[in-house]
Amino acid sequence: MSDLRGAIDGYLGMQPLPVAGSPTTIDSGDGGSTTLLTATDATNRIAGAGTLLAHSDALYRSVRHALRTAAGNGRLPRSVWVSNPQLWAPDAVASQIGLISSSPSLAAVHYLALRTVRVSPPALPTPQGAPANVSVLSPTTQISVNVVLANDGSVGEPHATVHYTMASQSSGATSSQTQTVALAPATSQALPTANFAVIPGSTYVLTVSVDVPAGQTQTAGTAVQNVLAVSPATCLNRKGLVSTNCSPRS
Repeated sequence: MSDLRGAIDGYLGMQPLPVAGSPTTIDSGDGGSTTLLTATDATNRIAGAGTLLAHSDALYRSVRHALRTAAGNGRLPRSVWVSNPQLWAPDAVASQIGLISSSPSLAAVHYLALRTVRVSPPALPTPQGAPANVSVLSPTTQISVNVVLANDGSVGEPHATVHYTMASQSSGATSSQTQTVALAPATSQALPTANFAVIPGSTYVLTVSVDVPAGQTQTAGTAVQNVLAVSPATCLNRKGLVSTNCSPRS
């Protein structure tokens, strides 16, 4: 049955669902990626699995007969995997493979999307008269970005990649980071925090985007862009007044 499942998964490019209670992510070094099989390879493997099942039926019948005729007349229930050997013949299996390949409900679906993108420190209430598309942050020298990436597709994504870019509108300097994880189908995962050094009083454009895997047609939720205005640092100068110049001499 493992050979049968592996042949179907390999032909459809699917990944078995994780066992209940096990981690939801997949390891690219341990089944994280499924080797795609041709129709001929899948047919031969399924037909081979049918041969093994038929052989298992024959062994079970022999054991059942031996127990029934032995002293004590032990009896085992009937068990048959292959009731019609012709259905497991290569020609019959090839016909079923053709039906699988043309089934819309069995088509591999790739769909990576950003579930959440959170910035720390969080945005302050928008000042009166400030642009609505600008998030004002409290004075800080570091901005942290936390992302939850979701795999809403039907196949595993062993190399789901997210790009982070922090571009200063003041200096034009750009800082980038990339994170890659393996995601099983119908799962999501919080990625490690991405940290960026910033300068108080500057404005930045944060872009978080997903590498869209081949075959993904939906693009909703694959990119987020925010304008972040870091408030100037403030302190009291020698005259006891609020100042944005917090050097020791002030």
